Amino acid sequence: QDFEAYLKRIEDVNSAVGGLLADARQALANPGSVAAKIQKEKEKKLKAKAKRRPPPEPEQPKVSAEERQARYSSNYSRWEKFKETDEPAPEKPPPVEEKKDEKEEEEAKPDFETEVCVREAAKAKDKGNEFFKNQDYENAYEWYTKSCVLDDTNIVYFLNRAQAAIKLEWWTHGLQDCETALEMDPKNQKAHFRKALIQFHQDEFEQALLGFKECCKLDKKSAEFKRWVKDTERELAEINKVKTAPPEVSKQVEQLEKVMSQFEDSVLLFIAANTSDTQQQQKTEEGKEGDEHITPEQNVATILAFMAMLPPLLTHDACQVTFRLKRGLQTTHSLLHCLTSCKGQIRAGTTTDNLMALQWQLLIEGSCTLLGFALTNVFNLEKFVREEKEWLRKNTQTKDKQDEKTTTDNTNNTDMPLLDFVVWCITESNNKQISQAAMHCLSVLTSHVWTREQLLQQITANSITGFPSHNQSGHSLAYIAQIVDNCLKSEQWGEEFKKVDLTSFLTTYISSDYSFLQKHIAGALMRLTTDTYQRKQLMRRKEGIYTNLVPVVAAFHKGLQNKGQGMYYCTDTYTTEAILSIFYNCMTLLSSLADRTPLCEYLDTSELPHRCISLLRCLDSSKAVEFTPDPAVISRAAQCLTKFVPFEDMWSKIVISEGGEVAQTLLNVVQNYSADEAVFCIGQRIDETEAGDDRNAAYKESGIEACVTVLAHCTKAVLVGDVLLDYPAQMYSNWTVLAGLLHHPNNNIAGNVALVLNHIATDDNRKAVMGAHKLDLVKQLLDCIVSRRDEAYKGQWVHTKNTKENNYSVQKNCAIALAKLAGNSANRERLSELKGFEVLHTVNTTKLN
Repeated sequence: QDFEAYLKRIEDVNSAVGGLLADARQALANPGSVAAKIQKEKEKKLKAKAKRRPPPEPEQPKVSAEERQARYSSNYSRWEKFKETDEPAPEKPPPVEEKKDEKEEEEAKPDFETEVCVREAAKAKDKGNEFFKNQDYENAYEWYTKSCVLDDTNIVYFLNRAQAAIKLEWWTHGLQDCETALEMDPKNQKAHFRKALIQFHQDEFEQALLGFKECCKLDKKSAEFKRWVKDTERELAEINKVKTAPPEVSKQVEQLEKVMSQFEDSVLLFIAANTSDTQQQQKTEEGKEGDEHITPEQNVATILAFMAMLPPLLTHDACQVTFRLKRGLQTTHSLLHCLTSCKGQIRAGTTTDNLMALQWQLLIEGSCTLLGFALTNVFNLEKFVREEKEWLRKNTQTKDKQDEKTTTDNTNNTDMPLLDFVVWCITESNNKQISQAAMHCLSVLTSHVWTREQLLQQITANSITGFPSHNQSGHSLAYIAQIVDNCLKSEQWGEEFKKVDLTSFLTTYISSDYSFLQKHIAGALMRLTTDTYQRKQLMRRKEGIYTNLVPVVAAFHKGLQNKGQGMYYCTDTYTTEAILSIFYNCMTLLSSLADRTPLCEYLDTSELPHRCISLLRCLDSSKAVEFTPDPAVISRAAQCLTKFVPFEDMWSKIVISEGGEVAQTLLNVVQNYSADEAVFCIGQRIDETEAGDDRNAAYKESGIEACVTVLAHCTKAVLVGDVLLDYPAQMYSNWTVLAGLLHHPNNNIAGNVALVLNHIATDDNRKAVMGAHKLDLVKQLLDCIVSRRDEAYKGQWVHTKNTKENNYSVQKNCAIALAKLAGNSANRERLSELKGFEVLHTVNTTKLN
């Protein structure tokens, strides 16, 4: 049908052009007519323009290298052959004009038909550009087609039509135009890019990658081309998950592929039948609504059977990728849009007397549930959002045309945006299953920024917290919490949620036994505490009790299991990390020790620091640990301890109750995590650093930073009652591990390590041993000073956390450590050999400046 319409447009263009040419021929046949006079005037203007054009410059003869050297050499002896004479140079004979044949003269005349076609093609292109700017891509495509037919030698017309085809998702037509353009100009950048773009949307990622890389070669500075190369490589990596999937997953993929082909056919048949019911009643009466052998009821039953099979198959990334590649997203998107016109069917009840209403309700529930599982993949979500954006664009264009043709109210029988329909299903469907499935779908859709922006235009924060909980259903509450968590990622939604008491709403259910609900509520609370206003709401006290924090502490303890030997293990990593982040953010808000004291005392009585130490103890290699704790949990636990260390009495009691081996526990974490080389690359300001994307390495660096911060506060031996806490002696056993971190790019780590070495080097025996070690600690400290001095001089910080202040702190702490080591004569001699006094002088000069 598209091809027939295309041929008809060509016939229309040909007839139009034929009419113009007929007028021109009639004018030439009747020299006395008015049309002939107008034609003669046009020809005169064309000839006058041709005369005004300057003739082309003749090509300069090529000169060889020997002739050029001889011509411009400094040897003047060859000038002697020229003699001075008064005789004028002989005049050259005038050029003889060559006579042109009559045929050549006729060929030299301007082709009137070509001039008309070129002029009309340019007008058609301008008309197409106007429609393209107004986002009327179908009319733009038609006018670009006219320009291509009138002048098939202009590459611009084919490129424009390819761009319109891309907007209309007419991939085959667009690809043909791009290939035609590349035949005209193989190095055309736009043709390569648009061809690669079409191949990308057709899931031909390998060919698309070659095209985008060719664009990068033609324009090496384009950030857009590089971004498309990265996106394509990520898609190929997703496809590689399918190829490298385990055997059990491969079986699921094979089963999914079989189901998808039949699922798509059944959905298309359903859409065709229901489109005919509403828009083509005559065809329905004639019995042409679908396959004669399958009744509509049987087809719906088939779709429902497939919907029941698909969610269990979408639990693995490889299966979700396969669902996208097998057009599962487009099929579900089209089906759900077809179902948006059945609000009346949803409210008709679930009695068997109304079979159609029951079937449509099950289809809506199944479609929303299917999207809830499929859209957890980031690429699936991105593609689904693109589908909805394109639907909105097309619907906006056709809506005005429909309003002009009819004035009847068809609001109940027309499609509506999916987001509007999903919200309607949640709030007004009066059906628990549909409402819950719609909340599941919305909880995933709000992970995308575009969806959050659209949702903010429809509902308020009060509406979200007022979503039906279906008798305190754990699933419904978890979906609400996930929607809140996703919406809080946007600043505008953050301001909107300040209008409701969100903390009380979330803390009411955080102690739930349902882990899925607890996980999402903890995540939402964690995101809340990044805002100053919401943190204050969470830390409100009533009669001296942190009423909102009490259930959070209870949920924290509920998620830990005692593994013996003073170790605790978290049952849900995400929930434990989120709760520890809540405590850390709340303590960070209180900058002064006086304000932080009541909160730290409450958390101390709740045994928070003891549980944090128990979590860190799981990295002790001397103990038989059957599990590996997550670096995110270890990092957050160590960060919480940094807020208790400034309170000396409180910290000393904590250390004594833990057997006085807290320093060794912290050193075990440092030793374990510093063995990972990727830790030294995190946070560096280097473009495209692979280690910068490693989540575990980032958490390991944060854990090391927190642990050395705690150790830096343990400055000296402390006598608490009858117990002597000799921190320097405990840290001395692992001082070589700490010294290796002096060259870490993070100034907070290097500075605190230098401070710890300063505390250790207080004993004469330690000074001698540390200076004589093969590690050459004196040189390590001097090199650390020099590297930080150069960093400050250039003003280019090598780590995201580095600042002018902590840069100087590193130099100062290293200088103090050198001062302690210089109490040994051998260390002083080594310092003199390395010209250390000059280096130390630069530190003092930097501070003075």
